[in-house]
Amino acid sequence: MKKLVGYVRESTMAQVKDGFNMEDMERSIRMYCDLYYQPDEYELVIMHEKGRSAKSLNRPEIKKLVAMTAHREYDALIVYSLDRLTRM
Repeated sequence: MKKLVGYVRESTMAQVKDGFNMEDMERSIRMYCDLYYQPDEYELVIMHEKGRSAKSLNRPEIKKLVAMTAHREYDALIVYSLDRLTRM
């Protein structure tokens, strides 16, 4: 079974309250998984980061994600868009 991690983030508390909707990002990630994987072929965990800028990796959930990556705890990371993960 594939272990998948989805990561969703809203930058500011204003976005958390009124902005780009984390539920929509999560729904898109789930639809992607359903499109490319059979339901019984994967386990999906969604990580939520509220009110955190991508300018820094000093974010609780991204730190967990980095540790999970180092330990190869998942097969694929799925994000709504790359700017939700980090600024390049």
